[in-house]
Amino acid sequence: MLIEGNPGKGFHWQYLLYIPDNLRKRTVIMVEPNNSGTVSDDMDIHRLRANNLAQDRAGFASALNVPVLVPVFPRPEKDELLGTYTHALDENTLRATAYIDGKSIARLDLQLIAMIADARERLESRGHIVSEKVFMMGFSASGAFTSRFTAIHPDMIMAAAPGSPGGWPIAPVTTWEGIQYRYPIGLYNFQEITGKPFDLGTFRKVPQFIYVGEIDRNDAFDLRGFPEEDAIAVCNLLNCEENNLIAERWPVAEEIYASINSVAEFRVYPGVAHAITDQMYSDIMAFFKKHDKRRKGNSAVIQLLLDD
Repeated sequence: MLIEGNPGKGFHWQYLLYIPDNLRKRTVIMVEPNNSGTVSDDMDIHRLRANNLAQDRAGFASALNVPVLVPVFPRPEKDELLGTYTHALDENTLRATAYIDGKSIARLDLQLIAMIADARERLESRGHIVSEKVFMMGFSASGAFTSRFTAIHPDMIMAAAPGSPGGWPIAPVTTWEGIQYRYPIGLYNFQEITGKPFDLGTFRKVPQFIYVGEIDRNDAFDLRGFPEEDAIAVCNLLNCEENNLIAERWPVAEEIYASINSVAEFRVYPGVAHAITDQMYSDIMAFFKKHDKRRKGNSAVIQLLLDD
């Protein structure tokens, strides 16, 4: 179903909600941010691609027995907003105050939270008991959105699976090897951008499945705003050369996450380029099932009672 924006509830943009047949009573919403793959001021393009994404996830959602929420966020083409990569939740997006056709693009992360609350109300009106926390997954730009949203709002996430997240998952540190890691590479200016401190204690406990293909060369490493000397130092460590293999950064990312005692899992898939394979889908499915707290720990008899 397509839900219209509701500024009174905190969201200006539409979202799609897919509800599987015979959805279990106790459930958790799966959120996947939309990723149109292009800039356009034609919202029909973003709506169509968000709808295609929701339809593509229908089988996955049914197998996992969860509803899926896909926002229909814009990705503006107009000159004054061209550097605002909304579908990746970049720094410009978090700072944005603009309106497009009378609709605000300010704090799309908070608008997504409002959409989640609205979807939860709709599901609860149907008799479901819905977790306050959500699953979140995404790939490429939406993988970057997922990684960054998880850092900003770890209290919202039951488990997250960001794939090939813009060439790099957000590093949960302000500095590494003496270099300031600005958002979205790291957290150096996190509080100034988001208006709140980073919740390290909650973030390190969030299960994450951070994956990439071994021969993925789709790099959107975002060093905008970095002082030149810091950008050079980061690139010396993480290789910013054109056509590089972004999987070569994964050991560094894993080391950084381990330094804060994060429970995140990292995976590199041999021979895979910028794509989600059947094996990846299978592993993501197993990951979410493992961390589904709406089922975890219940005996078969108790679970049947809960789902009645």
